Amino acid sequence: QVQDDLDRAILCVERYEVQAHEQEVARGVEKEGRAEEERKAREEEESRELVKEVEERERAARVKVEQLQEEIASNREYIRDLEESNISLQNEVRVETAESARMYQQ
Repeated sequence: QVQDDLDRAILCVERYEVQAHEQEVARGVEKEGRAEEERKAREEEESRELVKEVEERERAARVKVEQLQEEIASNREYIRDLEESNISLQNEVRVETAESARMYQQ
């Protein structure tokens, strides 16, 4: 009888220890799962931030390209004006040179 009680008590303690160990393992697994979820959430947030940064840089680059294209167009127009002015001045010089030559010959 005493031995049976002792055996039952030992079995109860062993069951308790097994249950305690199982609960500890379950808490560890749960904690690891939460840590993994948190890590994934951080990585996703970092990824979203990187995507936003890249998109902002792309927008800034597009704006800069548009500004440069406008500047190039403006410079081309300025060059055309200078070329027209140069041609006009060359024609005036030719006319004046021709007039001077005629006056000199007379």
